[in-house]
Amino acid sequence: MARSTIYGVTVYNDGDGSATEIPRIQSSNLDPGVEQHIEGSDGLVYNTFTGVITQIPRLTFGSTAIATCLDTIGFTGLEIAKGSGSEYGLRSYLYRMAAGGTREGASSHVQATIPNGLVVPQQISATHGQGGAQITYQVIPIYDGTNAPISVLTGQTLPSLTLNTENFTLGNVYFNGAQLTQVQSWSLDFGIQVYTEGADGIIWETFAGILLIQPSFTITTTDDAVLSTYGVSGTAQGASDSKIFLRKMTLGGTRPADVSAVHISFAIDEGHFFVSSQGGEHGSPVQSQITMTPIYDGTNVPVLVDTTAAIAA
Repeated sequence: MARSTIYGVTVYNDGDGSATEIPRIQSSNLDPGVEQHIEGSDGLVYNTFTGVITQIPRLTFGSTAIATCLDTIGFTGLEIAKGSGSEYGLRSYLYRMAAGGTREGASSHVQATIPNGLVVPQQISATHGQGGAQITYQVIPIYDGTNAPISVLTGQTLPSLTLNTENFTLGNVYFNGAQLTQVQSWSLDFGIQVYTEGADGIIWETFAGILLIQPSFTITTTDDAVLSTYGVSGTAQGASDSKIFLRKMTLGGTRPADVSAVHISFAIDEGHFFVSSQGGEHGSPVQSQITMTPIYDGTNVPVLVDTTAAIAA
């Protein structure tokens, strides 16, 4: 029997035939989303009917190519749509392994195709002492009246991936222009709530759209003075933007200089941050978690992303 490992994801931009490969895939999972209706009757010990009542497929994947992902899909997600001919909204691949060798050749692999739907970011996480900060996504396929939301084919040829060397780790954190020191990790929950709808007895969903976007950051530090610094009720975002960074790693080296415009910044113009917990256990230092909740001020997006940023307050 055949065996595979994960490969890449291709996003066709707005169905116009131009494709962007999402490289550095670290995880991928396809859930066909089959829900059965199972029924017994007439006092029989066995069920006498089963059938598919709904099918709500989902694809999730994670990548360490965070700058490429953010530049391609954006902070608020991307509509995926079938173009003309063979140009499809999104494709995900499995790389067939060769028995007694490494990988199979052309026309040997597995391709999942999603013609229409929505892809949204879910989370970014970074930890001190660990490379490979990762961004995760969820893909919501929908039925357009003609094309099935998802199809899977074997015997496919993989697209060529350009070797992508981008890799990021934990970077500096600044609240209201002042650096928070001793940061151990941070994570971003994009907080995107997707509304989906099916109708008319069709097993697949026929609509997907973003209902709410409520991002939040969680930062962990060993600085035990944060409750005093920010107050037990927290601090409002002031005139100087708060900034949270991912620091780029250098292939075959260490880190680019802070002044190099190669890092990723997340700037918050309006919001509130507070210490959500502080504690520890015997034999380990006390850690504090800080929650930053960006909000919309009527003009500026809650979180402004820059994938070509220098690290500075």
